[in-house]
Amino acid sequence: MATGYLTSDMEKRILKWMLNDSLNPANRLVQPIVVRLMDTNGDADTAGTEITADSYEEVDTFWAQNSTTPGVEFANTSDIEFNSLDSTSTIVVAGLELWDTNVNSPVRVAYAVFDTPQSVPATEPFIMSTGTVRVKLL
Repeated sequence: MATGYLTSDMEKRILKWMLNDSLNPANRLVQPIVVRLMDTNGDADTAGTEITADSYEEVDTFWAQNSTTPGVEFANTSDIEFNSLDSTSTIVVAGLELWDTNVNSPVRVAYAVFDTPQSVPATEPFIMSTGTVRVKLL
């Protein structure tokens, strides 16, 4: 299980959108949202360090509102699959970040810190199943 948080910038954008602030309208997210894996986690204000491995590539994902959970929660609509992170070495994944890259300057939407870093052996896939990555306003 991972603990995830919205970035400070995204919290402000959501609050502005919720309050319908016409002076500072929030740019809505455009799907797909990019998932990036981190070997060092960031915080609400600073991005983490994305893993560097010879076969790693970030993954585009689509999201939908989860109607089975009270409140506003969104979850990934299909498996998030990284086919292989590295061809020769085990890679340790400490967390993930969600990015909206469909804007002039990419925006980090949310980040999650894994309770336990995940070791991914060489040539093995790293898969997060449908619905297991969730973003929720608390």
